[in-house]
Amino acid sequence: MNKLIKQNLIYYIEGILLSFSNIIFANKKWVGFCLFLLIATFPIKAFVVLSSLFIALSLSKLFNFDNQLAQTGTFTFNTVLVALGLSSRFSWSFDFLMLLLLFTTLSLFLSVWLFYYFSKKGLPFLVLPFLICMYILSINQQSYGHLNITTNISDDFFLLKDFINYFRINISNVFFDYFKILLSSLAAIFFIPSQFIGFCILVIIFFYSRINFLLVLLGFSIGVIFYLNFLGDFKELVFQTIGFNFILVALALGGFFIIPSTKVFLLQFFTVSFSCLLVGALNPLFIKVNSPLYSLPFVLVVLLFLTVLKYREKTNSIELVAFQQGSPEDNLYKNFYSKLRFKANTFFHVYLPIMGEWRMSQGIDGKVTHLGDWKHAFDFDIVDNNNKTYKNHGAFLKDYFAYEAPVIAPVSGYVVNILENIIDNPIGEINTLNNWGNSVVIKISDNFYLKISHLLNGSLKVKLDDYVYAGQIIGLCGNSGRSPEPHIHLQFQTSPEIGAKTIKYPFAYYLTKNENGQKFHSFDYPKKNEVVKNILPNNLLKNAFKFLPNHQIEWKVEKNKKIYYKKWFFGIDAYNKSYILDESTQAIAYFKNDGILFYFYDYFGSKNTELFQFYLAHQKVLLGVYKSVEVSDWIIPNFVIPKYLQWFFDCFAPFIQIVKAKYHNEIKEIDNEQNPSQIVLHSKIISSFFNYKRKYFQSKTIIFNDTIQSLNIQKNNQNINLSCLKISAIA
Repeated sequence: MNKLIKQNLIYYIEGILLSFSNIIFANKKWVGFCLFLLIATFPIKAFVVLSSLFIALSLSKLFNFDNQLAQTGTFTFNTVLVALGLSSRFSWSFDFLMLLLLFTTLSLFLSVWLFYYFSKKGLPFLVLPFLICMYILSINQQSYGHLNITTNISDDFFLLKDFINYFRINISNVFFDYFKILLSSLAAIFFIPSQFIGFCILVIIFFYSRINFLLVLLGFSIGVIFYLNFLGDFKELVFQTIGFNFILVALALGGFFIIPSTKVFLLQFFTVSFSCLLVGALNPLFIKVNSPLYSLPFVLVVLLFLTVLKYREKTNSIELVAFQQGSPEDNLYKNFYSKLRFKANTFFHVYLPIMGEWRMSQGIDGKVTHLGDWKHAFDFDIVDNNNKTYKNHGAFLKDYFAYEAPVIAPVSGYVVNILENIIDNPIGEINTLNNWGNSVVIKISDNFYLKISHLLNGSLKVKLDDYVYAGQIIGLCGNSGRSPEPHIHLQFQTSPEIGAKTIKYPFAYYLTKNENGQKFHSFDYPKKNEVVKNILPNNLLKNAFKFLPNHQIEWKVEKNKKIYYKKWFFGIDAYNKSYILDESTQAIAYFKNDGILFYFYDYFGSKNTELFQFYLAHQKVLLGVYKSVEVSDWIIPNFVIPKYLQWFFDCFAPFIQIVKAKYHNEIKEIDNEQNPSQIVLHSKIISSFFNYKRKYFQSKTIIFNDTIQSLNIQKNNQNINLSCLKISAIA
């Protein structure tokens, strides 16, 4: 098939299907297809909507509007509602087609204009284009003298007429009036007064999102209770077709624009009740002007609450969705586990000021000098295997292991203050007049500085206004200032003065040494008596996980006794985010490599791809050669547990995370720790449900010749082998 024809076909098919699904806050093509099939039981309605969508998508191309926004239904979901509204009001005729063309164009232009206008304010435009079109239509309805008003939907060649009648008769024997009105309200979103269609929509919502299903029931229940107690008989809702406002408010403010949580579910009692007040206040006014209220209360409530929530000082567990994932479950899980994974991450990565192994002799809230405004500080010295800081009798400065040891810049920045020419104290004496001794202050950014003190007199290798790089030697450890024996003092502060108050800030990555080996720490605070050291990245690992942009890797895949080939592309998007793209499935995995740690932080696409298995196997990889040092991380549970179980747990997810999953990675095999040519990484994922643990996934990665040579994955009794054929640049 011609590439251009294929692209246009995908554009129209996806644009049509996603236009339908966006109406109920879903972003899946199968949802749109199911909704279209329901509308297709009314052939004329389906024809009108398809024609309107085809016109809108074509006009979007003609006027060079953003193709991506049109293809995802953002510009055209209002067109669906306008076409359904027109077809529900007027009978089929040539004049009707002219009116349809006019309002389709208007709805598209309004969608484009309102999208960019509201985007600047960080707000959605919702169904405002639809409302504007329908109110214009209502005001001018008397002018459309050639159009016949539709009074009976059964005239529309309803394909499932007999089945619907059976469903309507029998549902009254099974369900309460509440449920009948709920189904009617769901169907009314698409201008179809049918409980059966409403039931089908409810089923679609359940399969798409269990949280949305709960929100539909909760939102409508709140609306009905409020309506019954304050506004009259809730059965009126079915005749006026306004009950869907309660459902749409709950969907929008319960999981689509706001991260689902216990507080958010409680918030619905207020937001839905407020929409009821608007229904009660506005509906009589609209009846007087002979116009339906439609979804105006929903729009007003959502825009009001989203605007107000943007002006809070704290989120208080009611958090706006920063990056829309589509379903409430995805919004919830991505937000929850991103916090678990990256809550301690800092913008500036600061490392230890040392080379080799040093001891934390005094940490935060130290009992000696790290007190009051200066409690957030760190002291380092060096000890031997007997935990002694000196050799011989320790009577002289040169007996101390830390004395004259190099001190490095823990971060890059400008030298903005220096104190020097302070003589080092003999052992046992301290200088209280020049408390800090020889010191260097480095500016990291505005209002953020780092100070290193007690340096050796005459050893400073930097001067004022120098720019120093992380890892650069700035001096030697001494015993100047208030220092009874050689050590160095480090603190973070908000001003460049020597002696300024301290602030709390973590070190990015480091290792601690104990009886059982070594432990990896990220964005943590060393504690007293811990032996710490910086992580030295290894070139073999660094090069293997470099993934240069505009390169591609080709794999030979062996799975279930089948052999086939895969090609992945390495790139950087417009937001400077590095990614790996599986060109055959369009699955995409986003990663970061900061020189010490490689990690994936997002994935989009099918979970049945080799790229997804690669994503799981290398969720977080330490780029230093430290055998048996374990690196662990959290994994989103719906990535690893069976779907049928996940659906059950989804119902509880806003309130409690019942299932959790953790990733573990370590080097198991290495041919030479000093200069390795081959490294074998082992990783596993273990899910936990209360006290029950289950190994879900394990992998083995062989790295040789600066490349990931092979990856073996064992998952659910499957064995998958990936062998690297070549990595090449793309011209």
